[in-house]
Amino acid sequence: MTTVQAIVPAYNEASRIATVLRVLKSALAQRVIDDVVVVDDGSRDDTVQVAEREGVRVIRLTPNRGKGGAMRFAVEQSVADIVLFIDADLKTLTVDHVRSLVEPVRSGEWDMVAGLRDYGEPRNTLQLSLPIITGERAVRRQFLLRVPDSLWSGYKIETAINDVVYRTGGRAGTVLLHGLTFDDQVAKKGVNAGAVQLAKMYAQVLNGTAEVRQSMESQAQLSTAPPSVTAECTTLGCVTDTVAGSLIKAAVPVIEERGLVRVAGQAIGEQLAERWRMPVMLASIGMLFIGVGAAAWGVSKVIEARRTR
Repeated sequence: MTTVQAIVPAYNEASRIATVLRVLKSALAQRVIDDVVVVDDGSRDDTVQVAEREGVRVIRLTPNRGKGGAMRFAVEQSVADIVLFIDADLKTLTVDHVRSLVEPVRSGEWDMVAGLRDYGEPRNTLQLSLPIITGERAVRRQFLLRVPDSLWSGYKIETAINDVVYRTGGRAGTVLLHGLTFDDQVAKKGVNAGAVQLAKMYAQVLNGTAEVRQSMESQAQLSTAPPSVTAECTTLGCVTDTVAGSLIKAAVPVIEERGLVRVAGQAIGEQLAERWRMPVMLASIGMLFIGVGAAAWGVSKVIEARRTR
């Protein structure tokens, strides 16, 4: 019988993780999945205690290894046929979401299903042109065991999983998880720190894509281009360059909408935010290429100067 284990990597998610675990326990009761484990990555809050109160198994890691390291440890400990990764910060996860990820893999239709969060149009469609870095995915464990050790880090891991599945002949699909929302970095960490973290994420995706390409090009057995771009590309370098180019084009509106313009609007009002729309867009692009910290610091100083006038 094919078994499915849900793995929830968590770091300082005490205020959010119970919601996710209750849905996974319902999925367990309905036999959509067979096991649930939380991998606590050195949390400094009560994440472990909250998870234990929900009655699920908890693996405690110290010191902090990063999300990729926590995922890797759990995969190495797992004996399940299929691993279901679920982030701990989801607000509206349902059993139907879980089922839509798991069933196509359990049935043999796909070897991996990645779940796309619901941002509304046109961003839902835009997601398909970007690297699929979602934290919600069901994957046959045999593919995860082929991911090079060096790539279990940051946002490289999602890109690496994608490439391993594609280039070892796996069948991969995506599903839109209708209504699925989460707390973004601004909601979690506040205005300035959240904007910095969002920009760091985009930079890591770009750097990670390049590193994955270098690692995969050294493995002769991983030579087939992903079906989504085979019409235009015949090499792995072309594939990842195409994806990186799409990400750069998409980064400005994403950061503009969910990061700095929204931050400015909250801090000094919508009218002033609109006046600073173009400078903020330029700052967003700069953050991708010339340093996240300096750009974020500059934005915060502009906001402070406006407040004191």
